[in-house]
Amino acid sequence: MLVPGCGHGNNISLLQKMYQGLKITGFDWSSTTIANCRRRFPDYTFATARVDAFEYSLGQFDRILALDFTEHLSLLDYMNFLALCSNALRPGGTVGILPGMTRRPEHINLMYPPTIAQHVMQFGFKIIATGQQWVVGEKR
Repeated sequence: MLVPGCGHGNNISLLQKMYQGLKITGFDWSSTTIANCRRRFPDYTFATARVDAFEYSLGQFDRILALDFTEHLSLLDYMNFLALCSNALRPGGTVGILPGMTRRPEHINLMYPPTIAQHVMQFGFKIIATGQQWVVGEKR
């Protein structure tokens, strides 16, 4: 599973508790938060990178989970993130997006899930689940 914008690892900690044995890769632009994640979770892989510079192999992941991530991205980086999802997931892989919806200075790209779902479909995904706060797409 790829966790973009992994921050200090709070979401990693939740995933670790819920899914024993899950192989996780996380990235964030902050080298400080990545260093923290590496200390907290030595069995996982972490990289300091921006969305447009994260290195991966095509079809490398089965899942991508973006929790409170997309609202921090410029529109260009948001589109780069959707392209990363399309390229980094194996066919049948899923992307889950739960965008932050609160108005804060660091939230520069607030979008409602129906809008995100439309964008995800434009990148070749089939929407398999939506809610008031989240979207899940499957790579065709």
